[in-house]
Amino acid sequence: MDFELLQSRLVSRLRSRVRNGELSERRIARLTGISQPHIHNVLKGARCLSSEVADLLLLHMNISLTDLLDPSETRHTVGSEIKFRAVPAFDGRLGPAYDYPAALSGEQYLAPSALVSEVDEPVFARLATDPSMQPLIEPNRLVLLDRGEPKRTCPESGTLYAVVRAGKGAVRHVRRGMGCLYLLTNRDMDRPQQWERVSLENVSPLSVIRGRVVWITDPAAAAPAPPG
Repeated sequence: MDFELLQSRLVSRLRSRVRNGELSERRIARLTGISQPHIHNVLKGARCLSSEVADLLLLHMNISLTDLLDPSETRHTVGSEIKFRAVPAFDGRLGPAYDYPAALSGEQYLAPSALVSEVDEPVFARLATDPSMQPLIEPNRLVLLDRGEPKRTCPESGTLYAVVRAGKGAVRHVRRGMGCLYLLTNRDMDRPQQWERVSLENVSPLSVIRGRVVWITDPAAAAPAPPG
């Protein structure tokens, strides 16, 4: 099993969904922030799939790495210290109706080691209902966050972030403006007048952006780590 095989399976899955009418290249481009011509060339095999683009596709298409494994491969790798790593989880839920999680629950979940190896201060959070972010955000899914300061200081287009506003947590798209941050929901991606503006006067972006979303999965895909 290597990364190139997983990339090939990801492209095949997306190509099948486009062919079946479930998705369009235009919708994939809009959700991920990747240009439609680039999406078209990747799906027809004219362009290679970079790891950065693969990450965006996995994130915004709600596809986990374990979705790209067949059952026999899953049985072979789950529990392997080389393939998986235990990651702590927040106590509480991440959503606009809840205070931003401030403590760990003591629970841990397994995440692919290759995914976690590039993450600073990884932590899982359980998502709460947030209609403005559907279909990307569904309640009870687990989200893996990168809490490293470099990833939080300079938000990237096409990436989701865990943010806090008035003590409440949420997952949002983030854009950097002149002396401010703009927080976007899925509903408002094409309506800049609706974006929430957060002034950065005397405030660090780190106080607003608490983590970069690395992986969204369901609880079954991120298996609980064995105790001890």
